[in-house]
Amino acid sequence: AKAEAKAAIEAAFKAYDEDDYASANWTELTIAYNRGLNEVEAATSVSAVDTAKQTAITAMAAIKTNAQILADAKAAAKQAVNEAFAAYNEQDYTVDNWTALVKAKEDGLAAIEAAAKTDAAAEAGEAAIAAMAAVKNNATLLAEAKTAAKSELGTEKAKYSQSDYTINWSVLEQAYNDGLTAIDASKTTSAVDTAKQAAIAAMAAVKTDAEELEAAKSAAKDELKEYFDAFN
Repeated sequence: AKAEAKAAIEAAFKAYDEDDYASANWTELTIAYNRGLNEVEAATSVSAVDTAKQTAITAMAAIKTNAQILADAKAAAKQAVNEAFAAYNEQDYTVDNWTALVKAKEDGLAAIEAAAKTDAAAEAGEAAIAAMAAVKNNATLLAEAKTAAKSELGTEKAKYSQSDYTINWSVLEQAYNDGLTAIDASKTTSAVDTAKQAAIAAMAAVKTDAEELEAAKSAAKDELKEYFDAFN
């Protein structure tokens, strides 16, 4: 029984190729093989011999090859990518950005599958997760649009000088502040742009002191002309 058990362990061991294993794993497999032989030899009953044989064969089979380790790494990386993707909602993205996010996922899965080493599989997974996270959702686009619009509106307001508007400076400031409020209240990027343009136009429509003076002169002249014409 011992001879047969040792032969079975030997046959199982010879079926493995050292080139298919990392150094540490091959060492572990060899230890399992030698332990099995020793336990068979030390067995004091036929049943103990059989148990030692099966234990050794099972232990050797449980040690993973490089291919199995790589497959495990790929599976883990793919799972991480798919779990990250599942956290995103298509309704939160523009059509183009959702397409980009899906592509980032698919490209990542393909890169993981093509990886020849475990670290490459992990890196491909991390890169895919980062690429998906980098795709901007509607809330981010809206926030960026608001920030940019407010900045542009501030730049436009800075072009005006209070000294030119002693009469209407408060009107101009109100137009500016109303614009900021409208931008903040906007629900879409197009609404942000509309609010910004409206505020810019409203500020531009406020008359300077010179324009108010010119308008007053023109009105006075028109009034005098009407008065003069009434007597002729």
